[in-house]
Amino acid sequence: MTTPTLQLRGLRKQFGNTTILHGIDLTLNEGEFLVFVGPSGCGKSTLLRLIAGLESASGGQFLIDGKDCTQAPPSERGLAMVFQSYALYPHMTVEQNLTFGMRMRGVPKADIARKLDRAVTVLKLQPYLQRRPGELSGGQCQRVAIGRALVQQPRVFLFDEPLSNLDAELRLHMRVELAALHRELGSSMIYVTHDQVEAMTLADRIVVLRDGRVEQAGPPLQLYREPANAFVAGFIGSPAINLFDAAALPALAPTGAARLGVRPEHWRCVDASTPGAVGAKAVHVERLGAISYLYAQTEHLGRVCVQLDGGRAAEAGDTLALQPHPDWIYAFDAQGARLAA
Repeated sequence: MTTPTLQLRGLRKQFGNTTILHGIDLTLNEGEFLVFVGPSGCGKSTLLRLIAGLESASGGQFLIDGKDCTQAPPSERGLAMVFQSYALYPHMTVEQNLTFGMRMRGVPKADIARKLDRAVTVLKLQPYLQRRPGELSGGQCQRVAIGRALVQQPRVFLFDEPLSNLDAELRLHMRVELAALHRELGSSMIYVTHDQVEAMTLADRIVVLRDGRVEQAGPPLQLYREPANAFVAGFIGSPAINLFDAAALPALAPTGAARLGVRPEHWRCVDASTPGAVGAKAVHVERLGAISYLYAQTEHLGRVCVQLDGGRAAEAGDTLALQPHPDWIYAFDAQGARLAA
């Protein structure tokens, strides 16, 4: 049986007459890596700040280990936050940055040394202890920021888009490091990002937010394969799912369907004489090595993205015939809810 570390019960946030969060119900289990994802303005960072105690709730409850902490100050919540900006003291060495908070709280020197040694070992920071932030790369600075949270031995780690300032290669490297850190520590973590690729690769469970409401929560592949609605289907997956009017493929649309969705990997190239084949003209081909993405214009479906084997010859201007796999067509009603297969 899983043990809840953190529970949100009808948590709300308003700024004046504007409601930002509409009664969020959510549980973070012991040792779980939970990722909040959604478009800009969906409320994910506000929700994280409510959990951290940096914003006050307008209603609802926030519990840690069953204790109501809704009004508790940040220092009493047992949480540690890693921000998008590293927020390191530029005049201090890495060692001083890591130990500053403990020294200010009067933590005994022996405890400081023990916690510092653990953070340095886990994050491989030994070579940088006497350097200042200006002498470090972005990835090294972010590891120091994580280390500063680690020495607090928090009940839950909170990450607010910690990789958004890094370049693409370093983001990939840090994703791997964060996943390894989570496995090693076994700690509960909440991570906010607008990047659904980060969400898919890091999360035990993803929470998709839109306009201050939870659209769906579940394991990454469950959200990818079984989206609750057209919004989740369109947000989770890169490249995005192809969505089009159900009337464009009436033979494949179940009763009540307003829109259909087909992911890029669920198209197949067929002979033009195949019943139900969709004629298309290649507009652009992205060759990524093992796979390619073909962007094609169709008469009735509009622009579609199709995943091809990387060895398949395809060029802009080619004409081809496409057919969606019948077992992987998603149908949505007029309100966007997914219809049962």
